[in-house]
Amino acid sequence: MGNTTASLTHEQLFGGVTIDGAAEIQSELRDRRDKKPSSELNFAPSKAGRVACFDEKRCYITDGELKPLAYFDADAYIAACGISDDGSVALFMTAYGPSGESTMLIDTNAFSTIAAGDVQVSANTVRGINVDSTRKKFTLFTAKKRETEWSEKHGFTFSLEPTVPADEPQEIPDYGAMKAAERMGIPYEEYAAILKKARDEVEGDDGWEKELDAKNRAKAGIDGPDAETLEQNAERLKRYEEKTDLSPYELLEKAQGCICELKETYTEQAEQKAVDYLSLSALNPKMSTYQLSNAYKELGQIYDQNDLKQKALDAYREGLRLNSGLSVKKRIKQLEKELNA
Repeated sequence: MGNTTASLTHEQLFGGVTIDGAAEIQSELRDRRDKKPSSELNFAPSKAGRVACFDEKRCYITDGELKPLAYFDADAYIAACGISDDGSVALFMTAYGPSGESTMLIDTNAFSTIAAGDVQVSANTVRGINVDSTRKKFTLFTAKKRETEWSEKHGFTFSLEPTVPADEPQEIPDYGAMKAAERMGIPYEEYAAILKKARDEVEGDDGWEKELDAKNRAKAGIDGPDAETLEQNAERLKRYEEKTDLSPYELLEKAQGCICELKETYTEQAEQKAVDYLSLSALNPKMSTYQLSNAYKELGQIYDQNDLKQKALDAYREGLRLNSGLSVKKRIKQLEKELNA
């Protein structure tokens, strides 16, 4: 813990953003921000007009209008980010990847790394972040499943050493609600009050639960999985345990290593290994379908680059099956049209 890495290079941080490229990225980020629920830590604004945000493995530092000032690519999918009130220090946390989970602190003025390494808090449990540039510390807030209140605080210095937390989580604006209020022509505060009243009424009425069938109740997380799902999961887990003693995330790490090889040079051997690792990882019922879906998307893009259209289509479809929100639907339609021509 607390290992400090060398600063990212100017090229890694800036990533070659051109004026035209910046405008396109800005448009994409705005669209994603307006559609994201406020509970997701994809966008962290500062009081100084700078924003820390991310999309898959790419981290951005932008101005208040989401025009990118700099970006860099991590080696794993980003799970959360935060930024100090004065906008001088940004924090990004990755989920498990080739380097394990990693927390990165970025000096947004010099665009260099202050520190990078692992902390004791899993990025997937973080629900709030406070970055204090004056005292050179940050606090991570975690919440238990299906809870809305902060349940634990974990404090760290900028050298990633544990300390006593004492701050409140940074407020995350509900950009979707702001957009809706703007379309309705009413103040955001008035719209927020309407939303709160509606949510309070729903939470106070448990009648809707009785109308859900067993499968929908399981999907909603109200009850455990139904008997059929439990049986299927048990069979998947049995096959998984018969084939490996590695964790599904270790298998995903191996698959991502093969995918990185394929990006450099495409070989059938590396491709088969990547597919085998992904398939085996997917057998474990506890494996993150979100991370798997993005890996299949990357594999599909590699097939695309090598003009392997049917394989690309199959990979994109599998990614979409695992994650209905995966941004591959347009490419799937194009490939289907090309293959059926």
